[in-house]
Amino acid sequence: MSSRFATGCASLVTSVMKSCARLTCGRDVFCQPGTAELQSLVTLEALSASKPVVLANAMALPHLVDEGVNGYMFKPGDRQDLAEKLDRVLSMDEAQRMKFGEAGHRKVLNHAQKKTMNSFEALYRGEEVSTH
Repeated sequence: MSSRFATGCASLVTSVMKSCARLTCGRDVFCQPGTAELQSLVTLEALSASKPVVLANAMALPHLVDEGVNGYMFKPGDRQDLAEKLDRVLSMDEAQRMKFGEAGHRKVLNHAQKKTMNSFEALYRGEEVSTH
């Protein structure tokens, strides 16, 4: 791989992440209806931006939601369940949404690069790893 190609890819990723941050910051809720998410970076961005989330109950997404604390999970393919969960968040007053957002922001700190690397290194050393 050429260094020019790698630099171009890095610039594209940075640009996309900045665009996602701008789009997320002005919103009341983040919804991820997809079920093919392994480690949803866009969900982590929304949590980092202190936004309540409504996520499909699939793959790794349930690990990012504390139901009724920083967001809600809905049954994939169930439009009524999705609508009800979105309505719960959108019906909240600003203070309640901020409370959810703050809880989400605290949750995402468990996924910070340094913490993740320390956890992986501890696992390789056979040490116990805290999930919080």
